[in-house]
Amino acid sequence: MTKVKSELKIGLVGIIAIFILVWGINFLKGNNIFGDSNKYYAIYSNIDGLESSSPVRINGLTVGNVTEIYFHPNNSGDIIVEFTLNDDIRFPFNSVAKIYNSDIMGTKAVQLIYGNSNSYASFGDTLFADVEDGLKEEVNKQVLPLKNKAEELISSIDSVMTVITTVLDKDARESLSGSLRSLNRTFSTMELAMVKLDSVIYKNDARVSNILLNVESITTNLHNNNDQITNVLRNFESISDSLAKSNFKSTIKNLDSSLSEFDKILRKIDKGEGTIGLLLNDKEMYNNLTSASKQLDLLIEDMKRYPKRYVTFSLLGGRRTSFEISKDSVK
Repeated sequence: MTKVKSELKIGLVGIIAIFILVWGINFLKGNNIFGDSNKYYAIYSNIDGLESSSPVRINGLTVGNVTEIYFHPNNSGDIIVEFTLNDDIRFPFNSVAKIYNSDIMGTKAVQLIYGNSNSYASFGDTLFADVEDGLKEEVNKQVLPLKNKAEELISSIDSVMTVITTVLDKDARESLSGSLRSLNRTFSTMELAMVKLDSVIYKNDARVSNILLNVESITTNLHNNNDQITNVLRNFESISDSLAKSNFKSTIKNLDSSLSEFDKILRKIDKGEGTIGLLLNDKEMYNNLTSASKQLDLLIEDMKRYPKRYVTFSLLGGRRTSFEISKDSVK
């Protein structure tokens, strides 16, 4: 009887030990065999070193763990990550299971990022997957700008060395020396000019002061008459607007047409067409007209002197008398 009790005790101890061993292994894996849990899935093209029993967190709080990792059965090379969450965890179905670095050593974990849907995920759903850039990628992002700047610096140094090599050439040195000498002469000339300018200003200090006073007076007047100047500018603007709105183009066109007609008249006169043209171009008519004008002048003068010659009258039926101008008097 005692032997049986001893064997029973040994059996119970063995069972308890095995149970504790199983529980301990699952505990180390993050599995809670006593609590309720729910399985979810996420499919990744690269898990970046994620392992089973890695924690699953929401805002830094561990709410589950990765239970299994295996290749997708369709032989696409994608990896399925199975993880369990506590039974009381509910989250939108469009949430994202993101693999990230949980510490500076690069230990991986899954961060559950809530979506914005009003519907909750169900047990066994496959969530959206994402992978945070690893430490290597982050270092590359930080180092890449430095690398580009280093390359630019090396290129600049190369350009400077090329310039220095060119300057150190004998011909270039001589040319540079000549340029420096010319520059020195220029500076000397400028210095002499400044000395002369100082002398002139010193000698004409009173005149310069008067000029400055006049300038100040002008600026003061401009400031005091600012309103009037503004009105003048506004009037000028109004005039310019009126000109712009007026039918100036039509007026110019009419003037051009009138000038064309006047030019045609001048051409006709020059060709001897019309009375004026004949008068200006026919010499004989001009001479006859001149002679007739002279005769008319003489006739009028003679009529003024001897009006009785041109007045015909009769008294009591007497004989009428008339007078004419002789041809000799017309000549």
